[in-house]
Amino acid sequence: MRTALPDRVLGVCGHWTTAPIPVGEVRCRGGGWCTQYVCPDCVHTSHYRLGPQWDDLPAHLHR
Repeated sequence: MRTALPDRVLGVCGHWTTAPIPVGEVRCRGGGWCTQYVCPDCVHTSHYRLGPQWDDLPAHLHR
């Protein structure tokens, strides 16, 4: 089950937003995967290109 996002999210771009856009997944401390978000203004910059999402990763990493 997915959890609801809070009202505002601090994106990896450093901006707070109420409309976060997922741009990738990274390993979290303690195991598992964390979604990285950016604000709508920064999503089109070359620095925050859409990366692999959790379901794009190789199957052996889902365990």
